[in-house]
Amino acid sequence: MKRILLVTVMATVVCAAIPGASTAAGPTLQTISFDNGTKVLSVGWSLPPGVQTLILEANTNPALDSEGYFLYGPHDGSYGPHTIFEAPDSNATSWLHRYPDLPSGLYYLHVGGYDSTCNTCPIPEWTSLGTFTVAPKVFAPDCSGRPHYRPRSITVACGDGNLSLLKLRWSTWTSHVATGVGVYHWNDCLPMCYRGHFHSRSGAHVKLYRVTRCKSKGFLQFTRMRVTPPRSLPRFKPFTQRLSCTFR
Repeated sequence: MKRILLVTVMATVVCAAIPGASTAAGPTLQTISFDNGTKVLSVGWSLPPGVQTLILEANTNPALDSEGYFLYGPHDGSYGPHTIFEAPDSNATSWLHRYPDLPSGLYYLHVGGYDSTCNTCPIPEWTSLGTFTVAPKVFAPDCSGRPHYRPRSITVACGDGNLSLLKLRWSTWTSHVATGVGVYHWNDCLPMCYRGHFHSRSGAHVKLYRVTRCKSKGFLQFTRMRVTPPRSLPRFKPFTQRLSCTFR
């Protein structure tokens, strides 16, 4: 199952402190979810009558400037990898977008709106801050210990290359576990491995789990692999293999 973080936000409105400005009804942030499997951000909010949507912002730093924008972001001329700055349609009450390269961390998000019925109200008026979390990427090492994210193939028998998983399709890849299916590709070693023949059969299952941060590499990786051969090959039994931080 994909891990989805869902946050419900209290319906309070944050308005910029502008002397002599009136306070009007602004947008109300309702839900935020970030799917760490698909990297899709989903946001929902409501609009009172006469209020239009202007801006959606997200940032890992919750500090705000005098107009309510995030202090570190495109509004102040600094755009980094830890920021989101979007302009949804004026009548939009939801946002659904994929952010595959968003760095890991805790993000703060708010939506700004414009009250067309109030001439003295601040522009924009902001919802309260909601949060979502982007989990760090976890990698699978190859036979040389190099990292791979959602690899299309895995060499299981690193010593002689007599067993591999090919054409892998991953149904789950989170910061805790990865599961997928692919082709079981093996050498029958008849009469000997160096004179054997390779065969392929679809329906192999693989599970990666037990995450650790390899100090020698500086990134997170799976350290266990569970391989279940296709059911059509009953003579081959499921097995578990260790994936070390150096060589597996």
